[in-house]
Amino acid sequence: MTQSKLSPEQEFYLPARIEETSSILNLENAQVMPYNDRAVIVDLPTGPKIVNFCSKVYGLVENDKIFPEIEKLLSEKYIFKKSYRHVNHCVFWADYELEGRDMFIGNIGFEDSVKPLIRIMHSYNGSVKYRAIMGFRRQICSNGLWGYVFDTQFELRHSVGNLHKIFENTLKGVEKFLEQAEDFKLKYEDMTSKAVANPQEKIELIINSSNFPKRQADAVLQRLEYEANNLNLPVNDWLIYNAFNYQINHNEEFSNDESYRMKMDHQILRLINEGVRELDKLVLV
Repeated sequence: MTQSKLSPEQEFYLPARIEETSSILNLENAQVMPYNDRAVIVDLPTGPKIVNFCSKVYGLVENDKIFPEIEKLLSEKYIFKKSYRHVNHCVFWADYELEGRDMFIGNIGFEDSVKPLIRIMHSYNGSVKYRAIMGFRRQICSNGLWGYVFDTQFELRHSVGNLHKIFENTLKGVEKFLEQAEDFKLKYEDMTSKAVANPQEKIELIINSSNFPKRQADAVLQRLEYEANNLNLPVNDWLIYNAFNYQINHNEEFSNDESYRMKMDHQILRLINEGVRELDKLVLV
């Protein structure tokens, strides 16, 4: 099979359509369950790919009906860098990193920088509803920070004729997030002031209390030591959070989907900031 030479953006915007399942499978007189009598197809350079079975009432909203309009609205107010990703041509993420909105975390002598990050999620298989999620990206290592996050979710398939209104509401969510970004910054800065005397013990407590895989404990500790030495800083909660976050974002052994990783990031940040120790765990009270 010939390998696709398409760019990430071309992959992201491949044509999608709905066909009757029976006609695609060429099954004469076949009976198909009502919730499977249609198929969502993405046309790859190598041929059609079925990415979902659905009922006849399913309303497919293609990527080119969503993301260009979002980008048009964003471009009227912001300068941004964009990047596209997908899983199996049926689950999609577009990230928009806002330029000129850098925020600096920490005190004099230590300044870590983050940028606001807008993530739009969508799927052709129903596993992810249209969502606009606002967080930050750490500039040192391009970590996505989703511990403090705005999240809006809309039902697109019942709103095909009113997409522009949904997109306008998405933009309002972005504006509200930016208005409160300074509050998030203060929460991050508070973490930089909390020194950790026994980093290994705290890492173990967090792992015991979360879904983070125990086998990655050494990787977290190594990343923590690297950052503390490289930045010439004592270990604090901010560095511990980012040591975990680095593995979630960059460790190739993490095969979980993006939504799961974001939930794990949020869970770990809450445990660091709000967790109360009980025996060998941290609990949220």
